[in-house]
Amino acid sequence: MMKTAKEDMEKRIRGKSEKLIKAGKGFTARMLNRDQLSELLDRVFFMSPALMAVNRFKDHIFLEVNHRFVRFTGYTREEIIGRSIQELNILSREDYEKINRLLRAKGFIYNEEVEYRTKSGNVRVGIYSAELIDIQGDKLVVSVHHDITERRQAQDDLKKRDDVVKQLSLELEEAKNALRVIFKSRREDQEYLEARLQKNINELVMPYITKLENYNLDERNRGYLTILKSNLQDIVSPFLNNICSGYKDLTPTEIAVVVMVRNGIKSKNIAELLGVSVGTVDTHRNNIRKKLGLKKGKTNLRSHLLLMS
Repeated sequence: MMKTAKEDMEKRIRGKSEKLIKAGKGFTARMLNRDQLSELLDRVFFMSPALMAVNRFKDHIFLEVNHRFVRFTGYTREEIIGRSIQELNILSREDYEKINRLLRAKGFIYNEEVEYRTKSGNVRVGIYSAELIDIQGDKLVVSVHHDITERRQAQDDLKKRDDVVKQLSLELEEAKNALRVIFKSRREDQEYLEARLQKNINELVMPYITKLENYNLDERNRGYLTILKSNLQDIVSPFLNNICSGYKDLTPTEIAVVVMVRNGIKSKNIAELLGVSVGTVDTHRNNIRKKLGLKKGKTNLRSHLLLMS
């Protein structure tokens, strides 16, 4: 039966060749004769870079395959001819049934993606195109196959990378949202603690300082009381925090001078409160101006400190 089908296919090719020769009577002596055209068609089939095969439709037994098909599957030509697609397990059952269904419905298949299993067991991806032809009542399937395994692998790798990037972006956004919640919570906690501390100072400490202010204190003790009151108020204000965190090279004495200058206490009184000379206070003031980036004589130190409050 296979021999008959193959002979019929060759007769069909010869018939087409005769028609081409008759149609070309007006050509020069360079035209192809029947045998040359038959040989050319054979070469086109066997030497094509695409995988090509001819199967009997009713049982999908291979009648002919080209060299590229042999190399692709890993079988020898002798191992393929006379055996069916199912027997060689070249296509999965799902793809085999899909091809049969499409050929019965339309008589042809164009660029259908299928998976091939080679002799070694490797699975490769290809594009399958085929057409049913009838030779003396026997239906044959002429098929062309293109291996796209590497292209599909590259597409899959690209998709995996895209998925990884999307997942990392999602995780990064979730982390940012979590940090926002944490920072907001910490800010709210800080605001609550500051409000609580301010309330306690105002209710539990400041009344006694007010009473002390009504006492007949000497100038030195009144100065200490003023500093104490100012420092208590600054505990919950951003001023001392800004000074301490923004200008870490300020010494404790310089910070004390900063607070007193900001409160309008003169250098003479600062010297008395600190138990140092006025010259020492002036030295501290000059050092503070340098560390705050103030040029001598350009900006008033107290005005600058008030702006920082």
